[in-house]
Amino acid sequence: MGIAEKIDVILGARRLKLPVVREKREGLVALAHTLSVLDEALAALVKHPQTPAELRAVVATADLQSCKDRVQVAVDEMTRVQARFSRPTVNLGVSGQARVGKSTLLQTLSG
Repeated sequence: MGIAEKIDVILGARRLKLPVVREKREGLVALAHTLSVLDEALAALVKHPQTPAELRAVVATADLQSCKDRVQVAVDEMTRVQARFSRPTVNLGVSGQARVGKSTLLQTLSG
């Protein structure tokens, strides 16, 4: 199998993982939304005049912002993975001393 065929196999395998990445990302987006709804509900609960002081104290200890921040980081990471898996190319970087075969290597890989 030539280099071009091997790259096509790699790209094909990457594309097969794309639906799973999309599903995970959508799940994280849904979780972020649910956390926002929960945050709003807890804020309303704290403001309600009939909410007992003990419950207000418990709600005040909830650190939903930290959870929301962590979920957003995960959403951002999955967005980057999704974008990368959607690309029809492989990006390579080659560095080294002058005249040691970098261009020859890239020409061989790209056909």
